[in-house]
Amino acid sequence: MALSGTRHDHRSALKDLVYLLLAAGGVILLLFGTALLLDTYKNAPWMAELLSGGHTARTIAGSVLAVLGGAIIAGNWVFLVKRYRGQKAPSSIPLVGAVLLAIGLRNIAPLNPYFWVAILIDPATILMLTGFLRELFRRR
Repeated sequence: MALSGTRHDHRSALKDLVYLLLAAGGVILLLFGTALLLDTYKNAPWMAELLSGGHTARTIAGSVLAVLGGAIIAGNWVFLVKRYRGQKAPSSIPLVGAVLLAIGLRNIAPLNPYFWVAILIDPATILMLTGFLRELFRRR
């Protein structure tokens, strides 16, 4: 029985590693695609506005940051649920997803007033902040 449990843990770790490598490959492809897009359309009028930092550029950059932050926060939720169910899960990433999502929402005009919600929906950030406050008041 112990061997099958050990094999399952190794398979789960291997599966998590494959997902991590696929995500890293996706990010690399996204960066290369962005570089290719910038090089291909460098004379297009919309690219000039994007590169000059106009309103559209802020919205696009905000959207990209919000999607990245949202993906990290979604991963944190998955890891939290896995741990709650008693399964092995990688450690979550506090602050990174919340900060990226908050910056992204801050740069999207209609969502600007709601940037602070990012801190509330990231479980890793909430757990980190509550742990920090607990330690802060425990020492006094």
